[in-house]
Amino acid sequence: MSGTIYTFDADTVNAFDKAYRLSRKPQVAAIRSIPVASTPTDPTGMQARIDKAQAVAAQGYVIDADLDVFEWDPYLIMRQRFLDGKSWVPSANQTGIGGGGPIPPGAISVPDMSLPLDQLLALYPPDPSNVPPPPAQPSTSPIGPAIGFSWPYQGKDLPGFYNADPKNSHFPPDYVYADPATGAKWAYFLLGTEMMSPKDRIGIWLLLPA
Repeated sequence: MSGTIYTFDADTVNAFDKAYRLSRKPQVAAIRSIPVASTPTDPTGMQARIDKAQAVAAQGYVIDADLDVFEWDPYLIMRQRFLDGKSWVPSANQTGIGGGGPIPPGAISVPDMSLPLDQLLALYPPDPSNVPPPPAQPSTSPIGPAIGFSWPYQGKDLPGFYNADPKNSHFPPDYVYADPATGAKWAYFLLGTEMMSPKDRIGIWLLLPA
């Protein structure tokens, strides 16, 4: 069990939040990097972010003030908007409170939060600037000895392998290593969750069927 966040499945909330943030363009994502610091003239400490958001919105970028400025939870906010019957809400520098029906130009679309998670995530593809280039194929095989379990796949039990240096992963999840000599392919997986420190996660290689 992954637990819950305000009664919602934590894995679902975290996956949606991650997809939303990775979908933001760097000019918009930069707003959240501005520190929040309270001052006598700005008790909330948000004015610098608000000023930046207004400037970025004036350049034509769509900014969700609740999520991109104040950093409220994307899944919980979108779900509440959906439950309120809204199909859109105004973006920064727009007026109004949002509503149902067609989405006005420049407004923020509220997705149907009853959709399956994979369909919701597809609505927020990552911005290219947030997608790291794939790592180069290693010059020597990273595949370690077989370990004592198998992986059922298409009616077969495929042996599992572990990384020769499992505590120091250098591969993203789902990375595929192809042996140049044999053509065999392995997919890389990380045990544990993103809430764990990378040094506490173990990399596992799974042999893919030919």
